[in-house]
Amino acid sequence: MVSLRKGLRRRSFSFIYHCLRPLSKQSDCCIPGGDDSVGGPNTFRTNIQSCLERQGISVVTDPIGRYRSLLVIQYYDYVKLRAIRRSGVRIVQRLDGLAYPEWAGDGWRAMNEPVREVYEKLADAVVFQSEYSARQADEFLGARHPNAKIVINGVDTDRFSPSHRLELGSPIKLVTSGNFRLSHLIVPQVEALRILRRSGYEVELTVIGPIADKSLDWTVKEPGVRYLGKVSREEIPEHLSEADIFVFSMLNAACPNSVVEAVGAGLPVVGFASGSLPEICRFNQDLLVPMPDRLIHADDEADGEALAAKIVEAIAEYPRFKQRALDHRSTYSMESSVEKYRESLRI
Repeated sequence: MVSLRKGLRRRSFSFIYHCLRPLSKQSDCCIPGGDDSVGGPNTFRTNIQSCLERQGISVVTDPIGRYRSLLVIQYYDYVKLRAIRRSGVRIVQRLDGLAYPEWAGDGWRAMNEPVREVYEKLADAVVFQSEYSARQADEFLGARHPNAKIVINGVDTDRFSPSHRLELGSPIKLVTSGNFRLSHLIVPQVEALRILRRSGYEVELTVIGPIADKSLDWTVKEPGVRYLGKVSREEIPEHLSEADIFVFSMLNAACPNSVVEAVGAGLPVVGFASGSLPEICRFNQDLLVPMPDRLIHADDEADGEALAAKIVEAIAEYPRFKQRALDHRSTYSMESSVEKYRESLRI
């Protein structure tokens, strides 16, 4: 019954949209809400809407209305988008990572299909989060969109104010953040922590974000782990400013907000040279574990021992790495990122 009602609403959208649109107040842009309550897309949606509104751009989230442009975050219902585009609205698609065989198995094409439909048939312009994101699209969607640009996610550097101390704390404070739903997002960091503590380093790891997979609950019970779980967006900058080094172990990431926030907070970033990290951390590449020259890396290539070795390098020359991080913390300002989105949206 629920599916029937949903199907009826979907088929009647065009009629309702064209009837109610003339009665709606004119706005600049629509950013439809998604079903996700946590994770990168929702963080991006919140950040860009807040920044646009600070700049005086009117933003609505209900697609039934009048607006000049619509920003699709990854994908949106094709039937609804087609009706919206026919009314003259400009459609811009912002692309995250895509499904790939090593992760999704034989179902990867079906998982990408809703994204591909918008990409090929409806998007007037496309914004990739990184060159790595664009390379994924080349591989898994086909020919690159003719009107595409790359815009790294922005960070509010006023909110993510750094500590300017060039000396390590005692204990040394590592921090990581994210939605820990897969083993390679958290296990290598905990393995690295264990190696460091056994080697005599006084070190602790603060974990910010939910452990979404119950089989990974053991990771936050490890000695030296300080588990905060899910915290409010307002609290994250304070926790980052208290830390010495940000540690990240996700592979094949298109543009992780947590890393961009760490850059904005002026933290050295230790991780793997996988996905978009070599792009985001250009100033910091010597703290990334070298990886095979492939588009996609396997989960078991996230080696905790190699990660620990890079943390030791960061500790050994901390003042140099910290100063370099401070010098580059404004690289991805929210204002410059949103300005580029406005160019694509034409608002």
